Amino acid sequence: STNAPDWDFLLYSKKRKLLSVRPFSDWSKRGIKTCIAIANNETLYKWPRVLMRDNFPYAGKTCKLYAFPGKSSTGRPMSLKYGKFGEYIVCDRLSTHENVPRFMQALFDTPPDRGVPLSFKRFGQANSYGFGLNYNRKEASYSILKTNSIAPEKEPRTMLDMPRSAFKPSLESEIVVNQSHFNDFFKEMQGAPEGLKKTSP
Repeated sequence: STNAPDWDFLLYSKKRKLLSVRPFSDWSKRGIKTCIAIANNETLYKWPRVLMRDNFPYAGKTCKLYAFPGKSSTGRPMSLKYGKFGEYIVCDRLSTHENVPRFMQALFDTPPDRGVPLSFKRFGQANSYGFGLNYNRKEASYSILKTNSIAPEKEPRTMLDMPRSAFKPSLESEIVVNQSHFNDFFKEMQGAPEGLKKTSP
C-alpha cells in the first residue's frame, strides 16, 4: 500500500501484525525490488519503444500501444518487420496523482512512462532473439500486468485498519515468507528424528 501525504511503501501482514516501511525517496528511485516483484524488466528501461497506436482502445479507455523491437546479432534494435518481443499499453488520460503510475510501474517493474500502465506483455525472454524463438506468436506470450476494466472508487481504502504502533517493524522477507511454514516443510522433507518417529501398533 502507498498513499498521500508521504507515499511511503507499506508491506504488511495484518494476521501476524508485521509491517515493513520503505520511504518514497527510496522506492521511487530504486523501484520495488522485493520477493513480490512480478518480473525483472530492467533491460527494457532504456530500450527504444515504437508507438504503434496513439488512440488504442483498451479497458474502456483510449490508450497508447507501444511495441519493443527485437535485437540484432550486434545488440542493436531491429525493425519491427523482423518481429517484436513485447507490447506495452499505457493510458495518460486518467485523472490520478502522478505517484500512482510511478507506484504501479515500480511494483510491476514496467518501463517508466507518464501514463498509467494497463498491460505489459512479453513474447519469450529478452535478449534471446535469433535462437529460434518467434516473439510475435500469441501462444508464446505471457502478461505480467493486465487490466480488464477501470472504475473510480468513491471511498478507496488507503490506510491500515490499525495504527502503525500495533505492528512490529519487520523485514520484507519476513512478511512475504512465513518462516514457521518453511521450518515445518523442511522438517517434513528431512524426516523426523529417530526418537520422534511414530511406530505402528
